Amino acid sequence: MILKKCVDCIFLDTRHWLKSKIDVPIKMKIQINKYSTEIKSSAEKYIIKSPYNIEIPKKTYTELIWERYNKWKNHEAIVCGITNKKYTFTDLKEYSTIIGKCLVNEGLCGGDVLAIVLPNSPEYISIILGASGRGLTICSINHLYTPGEKYLSSLR
Repeated sequence: MILKKCVDCIFLDTRHWLKSKIDVPIKMKIQINKYSTEIKSSAEKYIIKSPYNIEIPKKTYTELIWERYNKWKNHEAIVCGITNKKYTFTDLKEYSTIIGKCLVNEGLCGGDVLAIVLPNSPEYISIILGASGRGLTICSINHLYTPGEKYLSSLR
């Protein structure tokens, strides 16, 4: 695999970025890494096939979530475990659309990789849906690793 790396760092105050639509208690840093990749070898021999004949729709998980949006739009989608704030599917769709547009405005497009450094939060889900809805690949980075977990992760 040949990797051509171009790194852009963007530090955003999430409150400004989402135009005050989400109440975020802290300033968060989001590092956006853009990679374009060209694969020279065939990965087909590494794919393990299921012995069962299961029909898997040719849709992204974002498409699967939003295809039933009208039925569930006023229902709770996420509840923050810390603040107990509730977000409906309408909230998620609105926030993820804003995020997707912001990422495209920053020059990201389908096939690029977005590194997300955030704790598990409702904002995290909105970013994943917004980015994947625009065809970006998500690389989730856990900033809360303990030293032992960091060491084990580095062995891979």
